[in-house]
Amino acid sequence: MTLRSAVALFVYNRTAFLPAILDAIQAAHPTKLYIFGDGPKDDSEDRARCADVRRIINDREWRLPIDVTFALTNLGCSGRIVSGINEIFLHEEQAIFLEDDIEPSQSFFPYCDWLLETFAHHEHVAMISGINPLSKWPIPEASCFFSKFGNAPAWATWRRAWRHYSSARQLWASPQIHAAIADFLSDPEIFAWRAAIYGQQDQEWAWDFQWALARHARRALCAVPVRSLATHCGCGPAATNVKRRSILDVIAERYEIAAPFRTPATVTADDAFDRLYFEVTQNKISVASAEWLAERLMARGRNLLAIAILRHALANSPPGFVTETLIEEAFSRAQRLSAHSG
Repeated sequence: MTLRSAVALFVYNRTAFLPAILDAIQAAHPTKLYIFGDGPKDDSEDRARCADVRRIINDREWRLPIDVTFALTNLGCSGRIVSGINEIFLHEEQAIFLEDDIEPSQSFFPYCDWLLETFAHHEHVAMISGINPLSKWPIPEASCFFSKFGNAPAWATWRRAWRHYSSARQLWASPQIHAAIADFLSDPEIFAWRAAIYGQQDQEWAWDFQWALARHARRALCAVPVRSLATHCGCGPAATNVKRRSILDVIAERYEIAAPFRTPATVTADDAFDRLYFEVTQNKISVASAEWLAERLMARGRNLLAIAILRHALANSPPGFVTETLIEEAFSRAQRLSAHSG
C-alpha cells in the first residue's frame, strides 16, 4: 500500500535507531521522503557522529522519491525542525513527521495518512499525534479521540494548519487571547500551567510550545490514537531535550490499530484524558489518577513505584483523608485492575 502523504524525518547525530526507522519509512511507501539533517557543532566528536548519520542515509538504496538536506551549520533542534517543516509546506499540502529516536508501529503511517485525508478541511483539527502519552485510552468503536494537547516526535499536520505557526508567539501579548485560551482549556490549573509557558517571552521557546499556542489560540484539537502507535526511545543523557525518563516513559508501550480506522461520533476534546495527562506530567496527581497510574505500573512489574505514587497522592489529600487502610485498599484495587487488564 502506498501512502497519499509525504513523510519527513529529522536527524542529527544519532545512529542507534536510524536503520530501523528508515526501514519502517521505506516499507510504508510515502509519496516522497524528506530528510532534514542538522549540522554539527564545532566539535570533532560531533562532526564524526553527524558524518556517520549522513553515511547511513547516503549509502542506502532508496526505492522511493527522496529529498535530503543537510545543514552546513548547527541550527539547533527548533531551528532545524521549523525550517524543515516550512520547506515541506512549500511543496506539500500535508505530511507526516518523525524524529530520529522514534520507533513507529506498522499502522502508524496508514493511521496518520487516513486522518490527514479525513480531516483535510476541518479547521478545528490541526494536528495528528501518533503517540498516546498515557499509552492507552479506550474509546468505544473508535481508533482515535481528540485532545487539546499533542505530542510532537511522531505526528502529522496540514499546510492550512501550519500557516498559523509563524505569528503565534505575538498572540500572547493580547488579553483577549488569554481569555479565549482560558475559555478553551476550561480548567484554571491547566490554563495556569500553559500561561506560565506562554508568558516566557524573554526566553528562547521550544518550537512545540509555539505550535501549541498557535493551536490553542484557534481552539484547534489534536487527534490522538486510542493506543499509542509509536514510542519515544531517545530519552537519556545523549538526548537533545529529554534527559531523564518520566513515569510516562515507564508505562509507554507501542501497539497496532487494525484498519478500517474509525473516528469518534463527535469532534470534541476528551477533558478527562487532558486532566489526567496534566496531573501526571505536572505532579498534581489525585487519588483517582494515582490508582490509574498504579494499575499500569504494576502491569509492568513496578510495584514499589506504584505504592510510592499512591502514597504521594494520598499524602497530598485533605487533612484526615489519609489512612493506612485507604492506602491498602487503593493498592489492592489497582492490583486487581492490573491482574484483570493483564
